Amino acid sequence: QRGQQLSSSIAPELHGLVLDPARLKQVLLNYLSNAIKFGGGGEVRVELRRDGGRALLTVRDHGPGVPDAELDKLFRPFFRGSNAARADGQGLGLAIVKHILTRHRARLLIRSELGKGSTFTVRFQPNDRIMPSRPSSSIDTQSDSSDRLERRKA
Repeated sequence: QRGQQLSSSIAPELHGLVLDPARLKQVLLNYLSNAIKFGGGGEVRVELRRDGGRALLTVRDHGPGVPDAELDKLFRPFFRGSNAARADGQGLGLAIVKHILTRHRARLLIRSELGKGSTFTVRFQPNDRIMPSRPSSSIDTQSDSSDRLERRKA
């Protein structure tokens, strides 16, 4: 969007992390697209760093935030939050993200504060060695997201 800033920080010591680059690109593009679309025109920050034996991918925006009542629903197929009513999309992006990250044994963390923005963090397992995924268009719509999704209030 016009006037929006994107900043990034990528730690050089992440050479041992082996993941499916095509799927992770899809995750990052979805997170960035949402941060730009709903970020309110402020800075969007992307960070990839090591935290102990884990790699962390964080995307932070300064938009309207997500209401607490909607946090647990964000990764459900076709769910569109109350702040997404006027935005393009079908509500599938974050469901696909959840599917990809579940295959990577990653943990999803969301911090959101109304009026201040949201932070989406992916915590990868230590020393991941993941083979590229098989082509698949299926999403497990029956699985409970609580086992992989941690909700944190800012």
